[in-house]
Amino acid sequence: MNILPYISYLFIVLTKPCHAQDDGFCLIDKGCLLNQTFLFYQVHDGEGFNLHRDVFMRMAETVLHLKENGDQRKLVLPPWNRLPHWTASENNTRLPWNTFFNVENMKKVVPVIEFQDFLGSNTPSIDLLLILNFFPDSLEDSDFRDDYLINECSNQDLEENGFHEEGSSIRGFLSYGSGLIIHKAKCMLFEGTSNTLSRAISSGLLKSYHSIMVLNAEVVLHENYGSVQFWEIRRSMTLSHQLVSIANNFLKRLTYNEEEEIEEVITADGEAKTINNNKKNGLRFVGVHLRRGDFARYRVKNVPSIECAAEQIIAVLKSNQIKRLFVATDATRQEINSLLEYLKSNNDSDKTSIQVYFFAEISSLESHFSSKLLDGQKAIIDQWICAQASIFIGRYFTRHFKSTISKYISSVFDVNIIQLNILC
Repeated sequence: MNILPYISYLFIVLTKPCHAQDDGFCLIDKGCLLNQTFLFYQVHDGEGFNLHRDVFMRMAETVLHLKENGDQRKLVLPPWNRLPHWTASENNTRLPWNTFFNVENMKKVVPVIEFQDFLGSNTPSIDLLLILNFFPDSLEDSDFRDDYLINECSNQDLEENGFHEEGSSIRGFLSYGSGLIIHKAKCMLFEGTSNTLSRAISSGLLKSYHSIMVLNAEVVLHENYGSVQFWEIRRSMTLSHQLVSIANNFLKRLTYNEEEEIEEVITADGEAKTINNNKKNGLRFVGVHLRRGDFARYRVKNVPSIECAAEQIIAVLKSNQIKRLFVATDATRQEINSLLEYLKSNNDSDKTSIQVYFFAEISSLESHFSSKLLDGQKAIIDQWICAQASIFIGRYFTRHFKSTISKYISSVFDVNIIQLNILC
């Protein structure tokens, strides 16, 4: 019997390089035999949901650029932790992306993996923490650099970014959890796009690292905002089918006495769509995003008072002869009561009064859900409902407004005509 082929095969397996190990060899039981490489990233703590979603798109562009150059890195999705606009604290940590999105649909466009799936077959460690910061004169120089500079990190650099050396590893806050071990850190002055970052990772200084964590990933810009690739990534981020079903159940109740009939359709590529069978311009209600909270405190000049907002809403309802209003808001109960009072007092008592709907108040719609809906899930449902309205009112400065409009632009919904109004 000729055993040479088996000896050759054994030799290849045992010597396959895996840079996560100091001795240069693979851990056979940890799935690095295929030499798979990974890109992790983290957004500055305190940023909101829609910026996190946008930064994902920039990192997705990065791994797609790397793929074009032969680097088959997978993007490890960072678990969601409590965000500033999520008021409830319970169960708002370490949430997988499938809590909000259809991850299987995302995989059709971008090589992504949920963090818990990564842990299932890989050592819980990161070879390199890459700390991104702007060049010192970035805000002073009007010329765009499109460049990077990699340096060793000082102890001060680590501390300023919330990390420190602890024995042979580096410790600090990670959205992925405290169980990850970081072996090394480098600091990178950066001014550029996702393509710039992919060039840096492909450089001789970084290419050999099996797993890289990009810190302050929001520093990276889109390569071509609004390009075909941009919208392919954006459209792959379809919402969880479960959340869409809950939102559509609400819409059926909101339009209960209409000849309008809505139907939920899952397309061949995994998109969930709401189809209005009888109208081409959205369901006949007005959707409004009334942003309060920190916006009302810190952007006083850009946010109307409750009274002023009510007057503008009533004007839109009257001019379009619509009686139903859906409100997505982070307002306090006192502010909501004030809004309802203004709507009631300024509404003519002709025929039917304005019918006002808030998703949070329809608790029976959550009965078939396995547990109480989280704040982030409710926000997504609010956006979905607003995107089905024939008229949408919001503030341009809010990402909720831009995100809702992007749903029309990306043709996720079968809505051909919309009317937009901006509160002022």
